[in-house]
Amino acid sequence: MENVDLKTMLPLVPLSSDEWSRLLPFLILTIGAVVSLLFIPFKTKLSKTASVGPFAVAILSLVASIFVLFYQPTEIYSLFSRELVFDSTSRFLSLAILICTLGCVLISFGYDEQEELPAELYALFLFASIGMLAMVSTQSLMMMFIGVECMSFSVYVMVAMRRSSRFSSEASIKYFILGGIASAIMLYGIAIIFGTTGTFQLTDIFQRVSAGYTLSPLFYVGVGLLLISLLFKVGAVPVHAWVPDVYQGAANNVTAFMMSAVKLASISILAKIMLVVVFPVGVSSLFYYPLWIIAALTLLVGNIMAMMQNDVKRIMAYSSIAHTGYLLVGLLVAAKSGQGIQSVYFYLIMYVFLNIGMMAACISLSAPKVRQLPLSQLQNLFFDRPWTSIIMIIPLLAMAGIPLTSGFMGKVALFSMAVHGGELSLTLVALLGSVISAVFYIRIFILMFEKNSSSINTSTNTSSGVSAQNLILHKNSALLFTVGLGITLLTLYLGIFPGALWTWIS
Repeated sequence: MENVDLKTMLPLVPLSSDEWSRLLPFLILTIGAVVSLLFIPFKTKLSKTASVGPFAVAILSLVASIFVLFYQPTEIYSLFSRELVFDSTSRFLSLAILICTLGCVLISFGYDEQEELPAELYALFLFASIGMLAMVSTQSLMMMFIGVECMSFSVYVMVAMRRSSRFSSEASIKYFILGGIASAIMLYGIAIIFGTTGTFQLTDIFQRVSAGYTLSPLFYVGVGLLLISLLFKVGAVPVHAWVPDVYQGAANNVTAFMMSAVKLASISILAKIMLVVVFPVGVSSLFYYPLWIIAALTLLVGNIMAMMQNDVKRIMAYSSIAHTGYLLVGLLVAAKSGQGIQSVYFYLIMYVFLNIGMMAACISLSAPKVRQLPLSQLQNLFFDRPWTSIIMIIPLLAMAGIPLTSGFMGKVALFSMAVHGGELSLTLVALLGSVISAVFYIRIFILMFEKNSSSINTSTNTSSGVSAQNLILHKNSALLFTVGLGITLLTLYLGIFPGALWTWIS
């Protein structure tokens, strides 16, 4: 029998130091996720929680990855036959994703014990981040799919981790089944695109489409299937029905993660597909009017349904759908005109950080093992818990587009870009949606100052007069307040001096 030469069968190309440095954030997050899992078996009777070690590892891994990314060069660099492409855009989006994840990890500590969330939660934060970094750092449809699945499977499990609530299990099953169908549609669309173009590379597909090559009608079928799956991931109408149930059923920190980092990564790859495949510069697209209708319906349905809700998390879920509509307006204009994507990213970055601030406030108000946060619970909040109300009020006013907040500057940038791009009618629809949204945002704002005969009470008092919930939240109150106050100050700063973020994006 002949000797088998493994080097011949599996030729491995050694990576240079530059290539290793580009992969370093992926390696740090992977090692951090594995190490955090190794801490879990060391839970003892002397320690009621096993989350301290995984939490610390997750924080260190994210901070180290952010540090490495911040000092990475911005010139274009590709690896593995262009499966991973690193440039200034991927660096910027990767930093934003990791900062969002860091914020979600910070607000999770203490709250995970309150909701009896397993310590594996922190490893899943890191695994999901790896998938999201792959999503924004690739020009390959196949690598994009792998990144989406790495992110999605992590989030499926995170939604189900609230095992004390049957609503969490129900939400996870809904999300898993519908997400699996969306993934199958995505993979089928990618297969059709590959079959008609002979490549997975977006740059090659762009060259073929923009150069006027005669493409099979099946190519447009594949692009349509890919768009449907991505619209599901971002929660656009008519594939949005999962959003309210999943956001409400999941624990608040997981909802914050889905509304920030997951939303950011999903919108980013949708932008990439629309700019490169759907609307190559100078090429008209048969997808224009369907996407126009989807954008208009998404922002109107989201805002109208949010106005009809009486639960804070369901309001935020439908608000998330509405903001997806605003972003689709910007993406449609940017893809059609080939310019203005900076306005979309400005609005996107502003919005995802506001969500973390809102959910930090919701965590501080949530009762153990209760999925609902009714609006009635916010009555008299400003007088009973003024600091909590402040870190909720500022993000609310920003989402409503009140001047001197980042939300106002984001909408000005987005709507101005849409008008200059020739989309006056769609801009008017978006303005109508903003007026509707102001109703339910300001409704929450007014409730906080509305006096009630019974002061707000978020938990059941014990005989000693101190609630068990407050004892648990005390461990995390400093982190919650720090994250919430930081986002509040950032919101006000960007509302007055938006040039700092705009320069970084540009």
